[in-house]
Amino acid sequence: MAKLINRTAASLLEQALKNGNLEDIYKGALELTTGKRSDIKLPEELSVFLNYIKDADVLPIMNRFVEMAREELNIMPVEVISAVPLKPEQLTLLEVRVVHLVKKRINVTNTVDPSIIGGLRIIIGTMVIDNSIKTQLAKMKEEFYKGVYFNNETESS
Repeated sequence: MAKLINRTAASLLEQALKNGNLEDIYKGALELTTGKRSDIKLPEELSVFLNYIKDADVLPIMNRFVEMAREELNIMPVEVISAVPLKPEQLTLLEVRVVHLVKKRINVTNTVDPSIIGGLRIIIGTMVIDNSIKTQLAKMKEEFYKGVYFNNETESS
């Protein structure tokens, strides 16, 4: 099944490159994979392509296509995890800083996770920048226990 998904996604990529509309097809496929909008207006070429695919196979193929298209377009996925949804201007400011850092085009998604309490966790490819309050509290707890353990050990010697 994985070979079929790869071949199908690769054929869509090849066709989009040939027709010069990879960017549009990528954006349409990205909207399909994230499922954030119900009124998705897909490029006509993508709509025609999807007519030939079983519904159960659409998501895996589109996910693989998005990966391949990102590589071709030199786009790096960036996930910003916050306790509350970020405002568009906050995301824009963050985008500018991340683009300056990685020197690539990026695709930012904001995920809300109230358990981080505050701050941000930013995942850029394989790099994680974690400035969340949850992580800071965990580090403080770890340091506290280390201090208690080492203080007791030195007193008994």
